[in-house]
Amino acid sequence: MQVIEDKRLPQDKDRLFRARVRARLSQQQLADKAGISKSTVSRLENGRVAAEVETLHQVADALGLPVEDLMPLDPALARQAAS
Repeated sequence: MQVIEDKRLPQDKDRLFRARVRARLSQQQLADKAGISKSTVSRLENGRVAAEVETLHQVADALGLPVEDLMPLDPALARQAAS
């Protein structure tokens, strides 16, 4: 797993969205379960921000998934998101 210097991880917005929908959670429900704001969930799903390490772990835990399931499949995409 690649950690970005500013303690952010690249997330795959589409994988995050699909995982939330599969879990049958609204953005607000996921936010409540993860202990973050609905606007943070929205920004992550829209790709407006890269997730802080702790936030991505909170979201993954709330969805019952390993954090890797929310990250890009292609390592080149992960590197691109980190730059």
